[in-house]
Amino acid sequence: MLLSVYLIYGNQLKTVMVLLLLITGIGSRAIMGFSPTVIASNYRTALFMYVSMFISIVLLFQDQREVFSGKFARVFFGFTGLLSLFGYLFLFAGLK
Repeated sequence: MLLSVYLIYGNQLKTVMVLLLLITGIGSRAIMGFSPTVIASNYRTALFMYVSMFISIVLLFQDQREVFSGKFARVFFGFTGLLSLFGYLFLFAGLK
């Protein structure tokens, strides 16, 4: 994943920003794994990791705007949003 970010952005300042953001999110998830109350917290411990990934994806889409334009973008984002909504509902409703 981190190599992919470098290959997409190249040798730029934005590469360092996105990599630090992702490493921080993944690191927060790893550190919270050492907490004895992580079982009770369940999926809430991954919130910072999810937010960092979301911000990274938004930055990627902003730079690749011409690729994600037109009808393809509407279908892609609509389908992704629908899947995210169902995933969110199943995750927090406790359905498996």
